[in-house]
Amino acid sequence: MPLSKAYLALGSNLGDRLAQMREALRLLEARGSILISRVSRIYENRAVGMGEADPFLNAVAEVRTSLDPEALLDACLETENRLGRVRTGVWAPRTIDLDVLAYGETERDTERLQLPHPRIEQRDFVLQPIVDVDPALVIRGRTAAAWLENLNEVDLTVRDLHLWPFASVNMIAAVARNRVIGINGDLPWDLPEDWDIFLKKTLGGTLVMGRISFLGMLREPSWREDRCYVVVTSQPEAVAEYGVRTAASVEDALHIARDDGRPVWICGGEQIYREAIPLSGKFHLTSIGMDVVGDTYFPDYACDFKRTEAEVESGDDNLHYRFTVLGR
Repeated sequence: MPLSKAYLALGSNLGDRLAQMREALRLLEARGSILISRVSRIYENRAVGMGEADPFLNAVAEVRTSLDPEALLDACLETENRLGRVRTGVWAPRTIDLDVLAYGETERDTERLQLPHPRIEQRDFVLQPIVDVDPALVIRGRTAAAWLENLNEVDLTVRDLHLWPFASVNMIAAVARNRVIGINGDLPWDLPEDWDIFLKKTLGGTLVMGRISFLGMLREPSWREDRCYVVVTSQPEAVAEYGVRTAASVEDALHIARDDGRPVWICGGEQIYREAIPLSGKFHLTSIGMDVVGDTYFPDYACDFKRTEAEVESGDDNLHYRFTVLGR
């Protein structure tokens, strides 16, 4: 079964707020059942109902999960406990606050869990970051963007802080069991879930890719949506009409990409990955559980990326695959 999509709110107004939010995401992914696909910008927000308490940092994460809603709530509560959350029964400062805002189209109204989360539509510090990750998310019959537009006041400050992805340079690829990644300049499979996660993860980033991979990306209608590109090619004239920057090597491309101040995503093909392996901090890998026919292969990475930081199984009766985040 494909993974379920859920939205989690993160907040902190006690101690090292940013570090605690980052650690919460890391702990959630390390469980083996949750994959982060998109995280909003970080907003600073007054501590509502807490008197003179320090302001909150707030964000929203879109995740894919194999957990049901109640188990996802349990994962959030356990993560809060591990990060020293103290529950006093009153509105009080906290090291970390994690809430399940929405879980697909699921509706719940139990003592433990209400979905969608109550009062989303009244809270700018929840609505604005939701709109960052999915403005079309429907909450009680209206989109998040429509609810935000309806608010009388939005009193938030965008902070120039980096929450996710955890590395500034990331490789991302889907790789078959026999290490095939392409055939005739195209993907050798049709996996809507994997492609959707790729599009969500790379939104807001700078994509470094070879000419053939870039020309394949043009088939995606939203290819330009909040993405920058640096195309590694010896034929810059072949992509000149698209207004993207070019470079002669991956190293040169990274010098250009880092100046954007965005997360960098290395997106193929074979030689680009080969040059990028020693230069990348994380590898976002989709492992396809079968051998396929192809003409393009992913290079050996086992000696460079030895640590599994996230791993979630997905697929159906016909095809099994696994989403993994690898670190050095």
